[in-house]
Amino acid sequence: MATLYEYYITGDNDGWVVPVYDIGDALAQTFTPSISHTVTQVRLKLYRISTPGTLNINIYSVDGSHFPTGGSLASGTINGDIITTNIDGEYRNVTLGTTVLLTAGTEYALVLTAPNGTPWNVEIVWKMDLVDASYARGWAIRYIGTFGDPTPQNWQIFSAGSASDFVFQEWGEAATPSKPVNPTPANNATEIDFSAFLLAWDDGGDADTYNVYIGSTGDLTLVSSAQANTGYLTTLEELETIFDSSPINQKIYWRVDATNDGGTTTGDEWNFDPRPAKASNPSPEDEYTPMTLDWQLFSWDAVDNADTYSVYMGTEVGETPWSENMELIVDSSPLSYIVQSYLATATKLVYPYTGLAVYNYQYYWRVDAKNIFGETTGDSWSLTTITFDPPVSSYRGDFSGVEGIDWNWDGKNNMIIVKRLFAAADNKIWYEDI
Repeated sequence: MATLYEYYITGDNDGWVVPVYDIGDALAQTFTPSISHTVTQVRLKLYRISTPGTLNINIYSVDGSHFPTGGSLASGTINGDIITTNIDGEYRNVTLGTTVLLTAGTEYALVLTAPNGTPWNVEIVWKMDLVDASYARGWAIRYIGTFGDPTPQNWQIFSAGSASDFVFQEWGEAATPSKPVNPTPANNATEIDFSAFLLAWDDGGDADTYNVYIGSTGDLTLVSSAQANTGYLTTLEELETIFDSSPINQKIYWRVDATNDGGTTTGDEWNFDPRPAKASNPSPEDEYTPMTLDWQLFSWDAVDNADTYSVYMGTEVGETPWSENMELIVDSSPLSYIVQSYLATATKLVYPYTGLAVYNYQYYWRVDAKNIFGETTGDSWSLTTITFDPPVSSYRGDFSGVEGIDWNWDGKNNMIIVKRLFAAADNKIWYEDI
């Protein structure tokens, strides 16, 4: 059903004549829609003096002087010969054969011409309020010269200025709104601090209300309908219900549909990931070697948006690869480090069968960052422990001879001889020379 948008229907105590084009006149009323819509018909209050034939009604854009410019945006015709001759006039409805979307806040011109009548004898009168008009968003103007002449100087605002308006009605249908834009959080964003639980967007144009959906991609749940504001506050409980998981541990997909009297426009599907980033910058650094068995601290950079950390460690045991041999060492710690003593007793940093520290062995460890929305699996880092080297002598040559001739110090460990076998009994110690 058509809706009345812009109009001026009072004070029609005067009128202005539209002769045929070659005598040189056309009349126009500019108007500025306050609501975007598709114009479908107009109504003009007219009477005729003779037989004007077909009347043309066109809608144009206007220039900075309020004068029609460019080609016709929408047009329609009526038979002028059947219009009343009563000077009080009558409303004649003109259905536009071509229609156009009129944008709120943009000025347009409604132009009336009578191009097909007999020169000097054809007149149609458009009723108007010449001096006391009150339509504030437009102007009554006339064209002096052959219509179609592009010279803009031929258009003139009536001498009474903005106080003059033709009687008109402009009808149409509400335009469907544009899609919402500028989502917050931004589309495809990751590592988002979503602790405020607020989804927000901007109106793309002409929306009255919005419907909000949240869920997995292609499977969204309506959480709010016909809301007027451009923001929706969700909760952790609502999200866990929608995703049927606690924590949800996945991306959040959402969509906002815009609605008005013209219908509903489906919005784009947006997404963001509120889980924390990966832990990074490990100490000891990745692939660190050689690592002493008295290493004091394992640490990593604190992760934005992370509440706690879980630490895993593993080794290759037999035919079991390290990736399948990760054990949870620390579960949900708020600290971004663990001490070596705790790690050594809680992990495979001991030989599985003897309980002794293992030299020249490669270990892997990983830190997963957590928050209320889920967990982000970290990269696997590695380290290799030191090699066990037995003591060696500090000299070269025959130590029983002359220094500098038969033997020389090499400075390796300041030992002259090395003992291999030890025995202790009765408060005595025995050892073997080598």
